[in-house]
Amino acid sequence: MLAFNSDWNGESKNIQELEATLRELAEAGMTHIHWCHQWSGDYLYSTYEMIQIRRWLDRYGLKAKGVHATEGHWMDEELDTVDPNCKDFTSPNELNRLAGVELLKNRVDLAVALGTDLIVLHLHPPFHMFNEQPGSRERFYQAIFKTFDEMEAYCKVRGVRVCLENLQGIPNEHQIAQFDLMFNRYDKSYMGFCFDTGHALISKASAPLELPERYWERMYFIHLSDNWGDYDQHALPFEGTFDWTGLAKWIAKSPYELPVTLEVSRNDENEPFLKKAQASGARLEELVRSYR
Repeated sequence: MLAFNSDWNGESKNIQELEATLRELAEAGMTHIHWCHQWSGDYLYSTYEMIQIRRWLDRYGLKAKGVHATEGHWMDEELDTVDPNCKDFTSPNELNRLAGVELLKNRVDLAVALGTDLIVLHLHPPFHMFNEQPGSRERFYQAIFKTFDEMEAYCKVRGVRVCLENLQGIPNEHQIAQFDLMFNRYDKSYMGFCFDTGHALISKASAPLELPERYWERMYFIHLSDNWGDYDQHALPFEGTFDWTGLAKWIAKSPYELPVTLEVSRNDENEPFLKKAQASGARLEELVRSYR
């Protein structure tokens, strides 16, 4: 078994190419899909698009392993440039914030339609702004709490958990402060943790396993890829510098349900990428099972 990100070969919106991407994964022996298309921006899926995707999954014998939701905007690496007119559930502008809540609910609905019980979400703490503007932290989390208070009943009634993901470019102390704040406010049935290995390496934390060690009890989802610490290559596990044996122990201890989930990018059309990915995933799953 292996779960694979839907955008492994790019993020085409062409309906024939979308179906072909899923068919290729099924033919390569993948069993689950982590739906990552439209993981950023403010695209709203229609009910009919949801039905279409579910039909493809059923046609090719694939199961959904989570949906990657979106904040509704794209922040640059300095986390200080945001489109003020987009759907943004972190916005101090109430109508923009409500539009962002609508977008989040759309991804919850997509998860239900695809038969999964989880969405993954980026939540950027704008720590530069916190440092430079007194009171900005309190204002930011006032909007955040309002959003997730409103979302809680919507998610719980539908049986969908929100998993917050660790991010690249943000020092661990700022991520820990945010996770502690959110996890102290919201229970495990509503909010969990998604550990992204590639982001952990890019953050240049002194201990890349610090977050799973701290939040393993909330680790309901994982994004597994490798790199060399310079940028987020989304390479296959065991191709870069990540400590996979160390992580396998924490996955084994956590409530995460197998199969493992890769979030990788095809890097060479001339090599048997999916065959290599299957071998990489099988090796990692064997490691997890050996500790579980």
